[in-house]
Amino acid sequence: MSRKNPQDLEAQEKFYAIPVHGNVIELEKLAKRAAAKSSLTKGDCYNVIDNFMDSIMEYLEEGQRVQLGGVGTFRISLKSEGAETPEELTSANIKRSRIVFTPGVELKRMLRDVKYKKVL
Repeated sequence: MSRKNPQDLEAQEKFYAIPVHGNVIELEKLAKRAAAKSSLTKGDCYNVIDNFMDSIMEYLEEGQRVQLGGVGTFRISLKSEGAETPEELTSANIKRSRIVFTPGVELKRMLRDVKYKKVL
């Protein structure tokens, strides 16, 4: 796909690599694949993954960071307006919150080793 350089709109358009994403893999499919690799049923795997997600959300709500081994770490990040004094700082100062995921060693390794191919 050709695009203009946002830092130099007068420059000639160039072609840039972009990821091509396939289908969305939903919980049902993850559970089915996990079941195929274990002695658990698809329903068991679905339940474990669903409860696992609930646990991650509960820990994040408690202000914890959740580390999933070599996969990575989830944490909450905030953007807020400043207050003149600590007493004036309230939840009303928070303008945005988001979940930040920092990939771990295994995901970074996968990204480094992934093979790309040209799709026209």
